[in-house]
Amino acid sequence: MEKPTVKGDRKKGSIVIPLEHKLRFLTPRHIAIIDEMLANVAPYGEDTLRIQQGKLRFVAQSKSFDAMKMQRPKASHETKDSGGEKPG
Repeated sequence: MEKPTVKGDRKKGSIVIPLEHKLRFLTPRHIAIIDEMLANVAPYGEDTLRIQQGKLRFVAQSKSFDAMKMQRPKASHETKDSGGEKPG
């Protein structure tokens, strides 16, 4: 008996992946979407799959920043584009 496969479409050609078992939840389209999201996740990002009524309904991608590497934002009166007068 032949193993199930996932067939997808890539910009540079097709891909066929042999599977251990038949997919019960994801479709090849879902897999392609998730793969694209993972390829574009930021260094501190997070991808979330949201299930509704037993089906993949939403995918969300969030981007986080390392608080230890962040710099204090300049106050509006410190920026040259603020357009206002400096407090006196």
